[in-house]
Amino acid sequence: MSKRDEISGRLSEAASTVATWRGLMDTPAWKNYRAIIEEQVRLRHATICLTPLSSFGKSLEQEFMKGEAAGLGLALALPETQYEMASLDLERLTVELEKEMDNETSGKSAERSRVFDDDFSRE
Repeated sequence: MSKRDEISGRLSEAASTVATWRGLMDTPAWKNYRAIIEEQVRLRHATICLTPLSSFGKSLEQEFMKGEAAGLGLALALPETQYEMASLDLERLTVELEKEMDNETSGKSAERSRVFDDDFSRE
């Protein structure tokens, strides 16, 4: 398997990953899930930030809610983050493939040249 074939295979996998994550985020189910999670985060933030503690003993409960809110935020951010990472991989692999194709093209033309490795400086 040539380097070009290997890069093409990875490029195909990256394109598939991008399409999968984009497909997930474009579904009505994801939009509903997102709305539910955002509401849960809002409720927790309202409790954490807008409600004063009634006693010092309630601070652990408040810290637990902070953790819940952070976890819910992560659940929302994960698909978008994965999509962005896969998109960046796709761009990087596209550039890598183009460079490899240029290298193959320039390498073949250099091999056919009659003056390959000739020094024309006359020094």
